[in-house]
Amino acid sequence: MLVEQSVIMAFSVIPEPDLERLQLSWGIRSFRKGQLVYSEGRVIDEVLVVVTGHLLSYRLTTEGKSCTLRTIGAGDFIGEEDLLDGKGTEGYVKSVTESRCLVIPQNGYEALLLHYPTFARLRFVEMSRRLKTAERMMQELAYSTVKQRILLILTKLASEIGKARSDGLELTFNWSHHDLASMVGSTRETVTNTLSLLQKEGLIKMEGKRMMIAQQASSGVAHIQYGRQDHHSLREFPR
Repeated sequence: MLVEQSVIMAFSVIPEPDLERLQLSWGIRSFRKGQLVYSEGRVIDEVLVVVTGHLLSYRLTTEGKSCTLRTIGAGDFIGEEDLLDGKGTEGYVKSVTESRCLVIPQNGYEALLLHYPTFARLRFVEMSRRLKTAERMMQELAYSTVKQRILLILTKLASEIGKARSDGLELTFNWSHHDLASMVGSTRETVTNTLSLLQKEGLIKMEGKRMMIAQQASSGVAHIQYGRQDHHSLREFPR
């Protein structure tokens, strides 16, 4: 078997003997750090499922500025919506780290949806959740400062793929400042300066790629909605 059920939770609803048989027609593809996975306009005939690594989905504005749509990690599916509507991709996907993905051909993915209704329902629920999350993030990012947007993204990433510690959240930060800038709609220089400011203020700590986000930072960014701000809810690390 290419990947065990425990690695990709979405496959837990498929009987193991069936999953073993299905994976005979699937493959594994590896991507280098920084490698482009999909480019705009590509007609999708497969679905990727991340086994290891981190990827980034983004679009380019008319000015050529990148705008992040989604951060992608282990267990996430890539290309579902584009495969189902058949119109081609509207953005790009690149590998932020070295990554390995399952490759499910179009007929294999469509067979999963047809023959395993519980799996299909889970995938449609997940696609709906992604859409709502993207809409909420756009609202939050539109009504906040760059500093708040960075804290928002960092807290979101740490909550999804990091670890909870007694004094905050720990995140292995594999993204470049340019990547982070595209996530928050800013420039690399502004992001670099803002990260330095956040460290001076005790809101984050950086030790190599290890980042600690102060406890209660998530409470502070939770107020970034529709123009509301609450700077006092951010508990700082001792300086």
